Parts: sequence; C-alpha cells; structure tokens
Amino acid sequence: MVSYDAVNSPIDLEIIRGDTLKLVFKLSKKLDDGTIVPMDTSNLYVYFTIKPDYITEDEDAIIKVDYPVHSLIVDSEKGVMVLPVDTTNLESRTYVYDVQFVRFSESGRAIDIQTPIRGKLSVIPDVTRRTSRE
Repeated sequence: MVSYDAVNSPIDLEIIRGDTLKLVFKLSKKLDDGTIVPMDTSNLYVYFTIKPDYITEDEDAIIKVDYPVHSLIVDSEKGVMVLPVDTTNLESRTYVYDVQFVRFSESGRAIDIQTPIRGKLSVIPDVTRRTSRE
C-alpha cells in the first residue's frame, strides 16, 4: 500500500504484475491560521489513470479508476485500489500515471481540477503466478 499527502511532484512507483495496487490519500487543507482540517469531499471524484505514454487518449488507457471520493475506503482511509485481475496481464514495462481530483458543481460541471500525484509506474515481472490453494 502506498500512502501520500498531495505533493504535486512526480512520484515513481513499482508494482509486481498480478499484485494489488493500493494508493491511499490524506485529504486535508491548511487554513489561513495554519490549522490543518479535513477536506470537504462532497462532489469530489478521483480519477486514477495508467497509460503507456502521455499522448494516449483516456479512452485507450491501460487502467482507469473513477470514483466519488466519499466511497473510496481502502483500509479505513480514502484511496484507490487496483485489483490483481487488472494488473495480471500488464506488460512488464514503464507506464505513466496520474491521480486527479475533480470537484463537480450540483449541475455536474467540473469546477475544480487538481492533479497532485503523477509519475511513472514500473510493472515488474512476477515469479509466482498460482493463486489457488490447490
């Protein structure tokens, strides 16, 4: 499991093909007086995308995870989980990824878009591929 405060700088990740990828986020904001408080997650969605390169369109992404933030509970925290079934057939290579938070108005229009986490994701070949207890 990977846990990050939003840093808005490249973070390179590795995953072993066929494993679960968990990204956990601490969503907070700093007030003018320096106090840190939880972020309002109403109408906030997270988009997690993995592509072979930056020019590939979203429709052709290798993995796309889109959820309302309030429904993203990974190990009792806000986060995104990519299941082993989604990583089993990934080619062992380096991809690009990002995590984007989009806040929508009540009418469904994007009113705030932030991309605090981005970088390269290296998929490492797996050795063990059996997943049954037989």
